[in-house]
Amino acid sequence: MRITDKYIVRIPGYFIEANIDFPEYNPHAIWWLAYVSELLEGRTIEQIEKNPPWPIPNNKLITRQILKELIDQGWLIPNWTKSEFRIIPKITEMYKKRGETALAQEFLKYSTKRGQWWVDALSGIPLSVQRAIQYDYDFNRPKPKNLIKLKPQLTVENLIENLNIDIKTLIKLFKPVEINDFFKYSRAFLSSPFSLGGKKDIEFEMFGSFKGEHQRIIPQDLAILEPMLWEFAPEIFGKKLKRIKKLFFWTKSIVEKFALLLEKFPNYISLITSKNYFQYIIARLQELIKKKEEWINWYYTSIDILPLADVSELFFDTLSEICEGRLSINKKKPKFPPQKIILYTSFLNVNHLHADFGLLYSLKDSQSEAEILLIYGHANDDPPEQQKEDITEYYNKIVQLAPELKGRLIIVSSVKRSHEKIILSSNGDWLISSWNPGSSNPDSQLFEAGILGRSARF
Repeated sequence: MRITDKYIVRIPGYFIEANIDFPEYNPHAIWWLAYVSELLEGRTIEQIEKNPPWPIPNNKLITRQILKELIDQGWLIPNWTKSEFRIIPKITEMYKKRGETALAQEFLKYSTKRGQWWVDALSGIPLSVQRAIQYDYDFNRPKPKNLIKLKPQLTVENLIENLNIDIKTLIKLFKPVEINDFFKYSRAFLSSPFSLGGKKDIEFEMFGSFKGEHQRIIPQDLAILEPMLWEFAPEIFGKKLKRIKKLFFWTKSIVEKFALLLEKFPNYISLITSKNYFQYIIARLQELIKKKEEWINWYYTSIDILPLADVSELFFDTLSEICEGRLSINKKKPKFPPQKIILYTSFLNVNHLHADFGLLYSLKDSQSEAEILLIYGHANDDPPEQQKEDITEYYNKIVQLAPELKGRLIIVSSVKRSHEKIILSSNGDWLISSWNPGSSNPDSQLFEAGILGRSARF
């Protein structure tokens, strides 16, 4: 391979930090403690099997398996002659002093490790700190020739808020030496929010060669960044520069923020973590609950969504309610009928137009001054001339059957062929579905499905 050119690529990024908890107890330990607590309160084995304490499932096989494990662990000492069990003195004494709290602190231990990683500021892909330092660059040296400097796509706030890295990847990258047990790895989880450690750009060389076509080679140990580089900087691979997509993040509503915090709790009941992390999450939830104005604003300005699934008749009925301004979504109705209605249909079928039912019946329910725009997606292969003929025939049939729609109904063809089936109204009502308003047979028994909604900010 003949080396012909060299390029320097600089990628913006940040160091991030977070805690990871590694449970050191058996996954069944929380079941054992629940079982033992019940015995210490005076319940018998038979009573526990009939009505096991939370979180033990009400299953005889499971409760008997737990009993066996308690004996194997030495927590219970059986008296086979009397069919009785005695709890070991150590557990009994702890329970007398501080109850279940003492048992949990003794038998639900974990170790916490502080991890540090590097993530790029374009898509949030992580690297180990050692790897990032390996590709450090000297600020004091002159600006190199053929430098390709990538621009950040994520702000600091968006980077931290939208990080969603698999826990196994994080553990693999920072490799705590003392945690070498797969059993601990498999149950580890993030026990603190990510925090920003500082800005850190990395720099590496890419070499070009001629081998049939121009090629550039990325270092093997940075291969994980290749998809991101193809997305945001294909020119470094010798490809034509394309317009970079600007990442856009929706502003999260108060409900989404609340739900995302709830998702940060461990998925499984056996993953008991430090109280500090739970206190952090609960404090954040309490902060959100106190934001009364945001909750009220969300209720009045959010998007209401409902599923819609049935035969065509139901969809025509829904269109009628939209046109009349009486569509109820989550017990909310608009104050006035809509002044503008847009329908997007893939096909037109003049044979399915009827005066007393179907599309025309629905559109006639709109106010006399309401404007209606029907956009024909011409999803078939008809040439423009044929499309115009179809639109003219369709419009004339409508005017013949419903003269009151003349002058306020406009039918146009879309610029590009489309299979979109959409309904919009100036009240913020919208419907996206498999149902074609311009061609569906009102008597059809075919199943249609869609999503119905209303946006107060539409």
